[in-house]
Amino acid sequence: MIDLAGKTFGYLTVVKRVNKEKPKQVYWLCKCKCGNETVVQSGNLRTGSTKSCGCYGKEVARKQQTKHGLYYHPMYKTYNNIKQRCANPKHKDYYLYGERGISVCNRWLESFKYFLEDMGERPEGKTVDRINNYGNYEPTNCRWATHKEQRANQRKRK
Repeated sequence: MIDLAGKTFGYLTVVKRVNKEKPKQVYWLCKCKCGNETVVQSGNLRTGSTKSCGCYGKEVARKQQTKHGLYYHPMYKTYNNIKQRCANPKHKDYYLYGERGISVCNRWLESFKYFLEDMGERPEGKTVDRINNYGNYEPTNCRWATHKEQRANQRKRK
């Protein structure tokens, strides 16, 4: 038997050997990087099939499901509404945007992070405004404007 006490395997550091009811298998008490303790079979440590107490798998899954980590950012709702009214025929304002051929640039469609990078944080009292009302949502055609500025910039409706 190889003494694994003090060795690290993934997120686990071996504390001491523990006795279990299976005499032919060796088990170790391990302390995980996250602070939890767990008992792991010797072979699972050495082959790498057990890397943590379970927190590693959760961390990997969370990273795979998170595109930008900014879902709860105050401007995410604005960003999502822009995309919806340009691309979703079921959106109440689609006829004013997507149906007229107005779209969102590929960079912004790729990630909210890029929208935020290009537009910066929203100044208080302002919303996104397209400079050219016949143009698309893209960095060169969007600005932060007050409601008064937006009303002055409206296209003429029939």
